[in-house]
Amino acid sequence: MIRLAFAYSDEIDVGEVGMLAPLFSVAGFSVEAVRWDDPTVQWGRFEAILVRGVPSAAGSSLAFSSWLRDALQFAPVFNAPEIIGWNADRGHLLEYGERGVVVPEMAVVQSVDEARLSLASFDASQVWVRSRGWGARLGPFPTGGEEVLASVSGALGSSQAVLLEGHLRGDDGQRIVFVSMNGRLSHAVARPPEGGDAAEPHSPSEGLVLAADYAQKVSFDIWEEKSFSQFAQVPLFGNFEFLTVNEEPVLTQVDFIQPELFLDVHPYGAAKLFNAFLQQRNGSDNVGF
Repeated sequence: MIRLAFAYSDEIDVGEVGMLAPLFSVAGFSVEAVRWDDPTVQWGRFEAILVRGVPSAAGSSLAFSSWLRDALQFAPVFNAPEIIGWNADRGHLLEYGERGVVVPEMAVVQSVDEARLSLASFDASQVWVRSRGWGARLGPFPTGGEEVLASVSGALGSSQAVLLEGHLRGDDGQRIVFVSMNGRLSHAVARPPEGGDAAEPHSPSEGLVLAADYAQKVSFDIWEEKSFSQFAQVPLFGNFEFLTVNEEPVLTQVDFIQPELFLDVHPYGAAKLFNAFLQQRNGSDNVGF
């Protein structure tokens, strides 16, 4: 059996492992769920690693990056190590906006004066403030308030730049998450208004599907432009999250790091993930099983 580690960041998803382990076993993989930061784990005994979560705190994220570099010396790592660093900074949404995808109003500033000028052009009545990289977001604040500038000043104390993002209320429209497997849209799930935990399968409109398809294409264009390696060109899994505002899809989140796969909601999700894993394993020259 090929030893495969499911590397989690927070609590191990026992339900997910229970659904996937039998499928992987049929293909000759022995799945073991571990935390990436568990000092007792001997990574050298694994022949493949599937990353299922990364930490959000800045200090832990730096440690995770160091662990990921070390882990690559032992075994091929899913999903797309090069993309994890790029995807960690929410500023990547600006790259989608530059290619015609509708995204929230955003600006990168390096001073309070830059922030004041940028906010003057925002249509949004509220704004989030986020340090570049792994920084937590603050807000939402009134766009014209002094508290947003004070937050920018504070964030600049630990970051060279700050991301400003116009706030979109979750209950202003329908929030749809598209799950992707190996660069193909797999299924869609409807999320409740902000604050809700439930989710349900969804049959998206043609407009939403076209928007998600285009966002996927833009992802490939961005990665090719950045000269990511062939193995990183097609992440094993990901999410595209849209909020419909005035009946127009707005891309609010792209997640190729620790996406929600909704395996317990979508009846074929586990099988699709399993097939995507086999395709990536068999199609990459970098995977030496």
